Amino acid sequence: MSGSLSLMYDVVSDELSETSPLSPTPVDAMAELEETARLSPVTYLLVCCFAVSSWVAVQGLWVELPLLVQELPEGWALPSYLVIIIQVANIGPIVYGVAKSRLRRRLSESAAVGAIIAVGAGACLLLAFFWRRTTVVSGQSHSVALIALTGILALVDCTSSVVYLPFMAAFPSRYITAFYIGEGLSGLVPGLVGIAQGVGDSPKCVNKTAGDGDYSLAELVPVNPEPLFSVAAFFVVLFVIMCFSGIAFAGLTKLPRCRLEMTKTRLHKNALYRCEEAPNAGSRTEDTNDAPRHEGVFPETVGHTGELDNSEVIVYSDRRDDGHGFSFDAPMSLSLPQLVWILALTAWINAVTNGLLPSLQSYACLPYGHRAFNLAVKLSTIANPAACFLCYFRQLGSVTSIGSATLVASVISTYLVYLAAVSPTPPLQAVWTGQALVVTGVVVETAIFSYVKVNIASYLSERGGSSALFWCGATTQLGSFIGAAISFVLVEVLALFHSSPPCPT
Repeated sequence: MSGSLSLMYDVVSDELSETSPLSPTPVDAMAELEETARLSPVTYLLVCCFAVSSWVAVQGLWVELPLLVQELPEGWALPSYLVIIIQVANIGPIVYGVAKSRLRRRLSESAAVGAIIAVGAGACLLLAFFWRRTTVVSGQSHSVALIALTGILALVDCTSSVVYLPFMAAFPSRYITAFYIGEGLSGLVPGLVGIAQGVGDSPKCVNKTAGDGDYSLAELVPVNPEPLFSVAAFFVVLFVIMCFSGIAFAGLTKLPRCRLEMTKTRLHKNALYRCEEAPNAGSRTEDTNDAPRHEGVFPETVGHTGELDNSEVIVYSDRRDDGHGFSFDAPMSLSLPQLVWILALTAWINAVTNGLLPSLQSYACLPYGHRAFNLAVKLSTIANPAACFLCYFRQLGSVTSIGSATLVASVISTYLVYLAAVSPTPPLQAVWTGQALVVTGVVVETAIFSYVKVNIASYLSERGGSSALFWCGATTQLGSFIGAAISFVLVEVLALFHSSPPCPT
């Protein structure tokens, strides 16, 4: 034990000597390693707050959709416009991926994260002032300002999928759950704000007389109920949330306790360390082929339990220190068919949840009334983080269970697509059970798919490391784009889905 402890102390003390004028003892070094192996509540909380910025802008925009549909000229078709704009923004991950492959060590992940948060916050603030501005395009009025700012928000949020996860690879894998809880909160927080804003009723139809004298004409026009606070105020709230996430990110990269949690903070750059203890001095020769090895991030993946065994521990470090950012690739333990299957599931799930269903949600829900649409949108944003939090207690441990859960959610999604297809006269339209079914379907489908997403990411994090997580993020955006493209063609080009006038005659 003393031989291993001495070598480990040499490794840790060299790193600690850069930041501390005092030289730690071997006991201090081992105590600090044991402390690192435990979950840090402060780091966990900061990861959650930081991850909120990943999709809070786009999620918040979606929470406001019931109000935007009432106010803007696109009407029920607005979701399909926003979805396709959001998915066109996948050029961001592509550009980042190319830059990552070419620049490698010169590309700072921490700088990319900071830019994402700053640009996202600025776009939210601009939306507060310009969301209602319209422009005539080809003889029709369109919400050009909203769509353009949505594109900017989508660009940074889509890019966050391939930036944030590799950044999180610098932390032990137990913080992946915290990240996805935070990503779920990116929908929960604006969802709660949206509920506070008011669930919303259907517009009231009132008589309006046009013309004068003998040629006056009466017609029914919709009057939308006023929310408790304006859409502009809602976007200001999103701006404040982005600012708080920026502060959390600064804490992750600057606070000593958080930097200590980073998987590589104790290892020298591009170094190989071996800690070996022979049972009897001189009785054991070094045999790297027979001795069991533990490769990966130290100390978490070596199975440290308070004392070291007699096996050889090899820790590789390929640390890129750009001031804050680090990158790491854990050894791949997935077979190629398993990896392809999981990535295919990821593409399918995101094609449905980020592309197809968001575009069709207004057609599936609005025939049952604006209250049903509001409840479906806002309660589903609460179901997302609730499902992610469930992963903290129980996870799907196999590819088979992940596939089974995906199948259940896919069946529910098929029902929702059917409701959209028969709009504006879906079944059970005039009874409360129809409203309950559509709201429940949206919420349950969102919860199951969100739960599966977190399980896939945790599965890949444990068995594939940073590289697998990068491809998970890339596949997420690919699937989302395919789903958005299909839904846009169905809604706008083929016009297979139909809306009803707010005040039918």
